[in-house]
Amino acid sequence: MDETGMAYEHRPLKVVTLKGQKKIKCRTSGNKTQTTVVACINAVGQAIPPYVIYNAKTLNPRWMENGVAGARYARSENGWIDTELFKIWLKYHFLQYAVSNRPLLLILDGHKTHYNLEVCEYAKEQGVIMFCLPPHSTHVSQPLDTCVFKPLKSEWNKVAHNFQAKNPGARISKYNFPSLLKEAWEKAMISSNICVGFRNSGIYPFDPDKIRPTIENMESETDTDHDDSNDEIGGRNMELHEFDPTLR
Repeated sequence: MDETGMAYEHRPLKVVTLKGQKKIKCRTSGNKTQTTVVACINAVGQAIPPYVIYNAKTLNPRWMENGVAGARYARSENGWIDTELFKIWLKYHFLQYAVSNRPLLLILDGHKTHYNLEVCEYAKEQGVIMFCLPPHSTHVSQPLDTCVFKPLKSEWNKVAHNFQAKNPGARISKYNFPSLLKEAWEKAMISSNICVGFRNSGIYPFDPDKIRPTIENMESETDTDHDDSNDEIGGRNMELHEFDPTLR
């Protein structure tokens, strides 16, 4: 599970222009807003519908039309996930789509919004093991970061670019965001991308050597900047072990 921000003002694609021209223009939305999208995938290549969080004081029903089937929508003051929204996601969205087998391993980063006593106790009651990835390692250890969010952002740029080209003067907003996200989501959140993410991160099939060189380089750089043999905080002195579902 992880979150990413989808910017309404997309990154323009390649354009055709005269050779030597220095100032090249491309139409974009001009809307600096971004919306948080929470994604969750599994090792067999499946993704549950997104959890969309708008930056708003109230949630307009029209912001939920024509989106990904099964998607859930929420709002927060800054458009980011918080502890309460994560609790709602876990109880009413994640577990709705989760398999019935237990224990169930939920891999996520160490952001403070993911952890409080109530959430951890509820997860334990439901047979969900919340596994926090090592600090500063999610760029190689989080499957969504390694091979899924990049294709999603790429498809989003294409969808946004085509929308602006076909609708001169129109802006991407909360009203058309669900339908545009749906188009990008269905092209990017495919089994092949998801499975490669788990494989490249060494999670499934389990292979610590996939990320060991990167982790060791991180530890070496940390040792150079801060030499303290007793410091085990911040991801140093980490060992990679195979997950044992019998340990709860």
